[in-house]
Amino acid sequence: MKLAHRTGGLRKRAGLKAKIAMGALTAIAAGAAPLTAPNTAYAATVAASFAKTAQWNSGYTAYYEIHNDSPRIQTGWRLEFVLPDGVEIHSMWNAHYEVSARKVIVTPESWTRDIEPGRTIVIGFSVGHLAIPDTDPRDCRIDGNPCVESAKQPETLPSAPVDPDPQQPTPISGAGAGQVTPYVDASAYPPHDLAEAADQAGTRSVGLSSVVTGQDPCEPTWGGAIEPDQDAVAGQIDSFRRQGGQVRVSFGGPSGEELARTCRSVKALSTAYRKVIDAYQLTDIDFVVTGEALADQAANTRRAQAVALLQRKAAARGATLKVSFTLSAMPYGLTPDGVALLHNAVAHGVRGAKVNLLAKDYGPGYSGSLAGHTLSAARAAHATMKAVFATSDAGAWARLGITAVGATTTDMQRLAAVARTKGMRLAEWPERDWRACEEPCSRTDD
Repeated sequence: MKLAHRTGGLRKRAGLKAKIAMGALTAIAAGAAPLTAPNTAYAATVAASFAKTAQWNSGYTAYYEIHNDSPRIQTGWRLEFVLPDGVEIHSMWNAHYEVSARKVIVTPESWTRDIEPGRTIVIGFSVGHLAIPDTDPRDCRIDGNPCVESAKQPETLPSAPVDPDPQQPTPISGAGAGQVTPYVDASAYPPHDLAEAADQAGTRSVGLSSVVTGQDPCEPTWGGAIEPDQDAVAGQIDSFRRQGGQVRVSFGGPSGEELARTCRSVKALSTAYRKVIDAYQLTDIDFVVTGEALADQAANTRRAQAVALLQRKAAARGATLKVSFTLSAMPYGLTPDGVALLHNAVAHGVRGAKVNLLAKDYGPGYSGSLAGHTLSAARAAHATMKAVFATSDAGAWARLGITAVGATTTDMQRLAAVARTKGMRLAEWPERDWRACEEPCSRTDD
């Protein structure tokens, strides 16, 4: 058989799902022959079911759950299904896949090969498709047995709220769920007045951008030019806090390279991060990783190791260092490189990480509202968060945020409504910051 395509999957931690044993028994009752595990009299009852996590005009994200209801470990499995003409897989995680004609053959990665009794693994994937009526996989079989039908549907999120007066939009600001945290370019001139913003606009949370590499590969600077302790905006942090304000500082972004890409020593990188953290007594930091920087595994590993070290040192002092990653996203969710970055962070000891989806123009293939595509991304990313961090539905939403770039007032109101419902953070980054981006800036070109 000639294989048209083969690729490896990304690693996700298997989640605990509801048992689907009755579906497996139904499959056996329908005539499927049970499998016999080697050296045991027990029937190896594995079953697979399909469900979507998000859908849009030209694609969707989905997953198969593979459940072991036998009293013995299931070692190895083979999942097969057929995609209709006009439907193509973009990516898959937790498994390898091969495509021959329209048939997709899925086999396990090393970490999904063995399924313990009563456990479920999740094989996720994203597809793109033409404007055709039927895009779901068909003829699914797991180890030769028919798959189980699933009644699960993509989660429905609230629609856009009605704006009673489009000329006078409701102001949105603050630090709570559904309230918008504005990003401020700390290197811009004239400098932004944080105290005035707090006094007049009622803003209680800001994100300061961006700390990037200076002339020295391990030198932190604002915008590539200003020393950490010499910035006019950052110098207002103390007075802003006295007014009840909260500050998050971003490393990386549209104004230059994130330090982990240029500073090749974990110890030196940790020292560079701490120089900024100590200068402003920060407890909340963010890392903006987009474009080609997402695929820089060496930099991602150095960053994770340095951040984990800083968190351990903070804990030893009785303090907490909050960490988030602002990552490129598409309507089908986080990119494969973004998922890999999160696994890398967890593997190297980063604790309590949150994720902000960078919501901006998704390209000519995605017409319609920015909010609609971003909410599709959020649904898919939510499933990813549950798997990566082994957390609950509510826990995954609480770890998830959206940073919008170039959103309309209507988009922001719609995103805010959903963020309030789900407990997500919401931030807004001026589009002009990204338009002005020049090399060697790692901007998003998805």
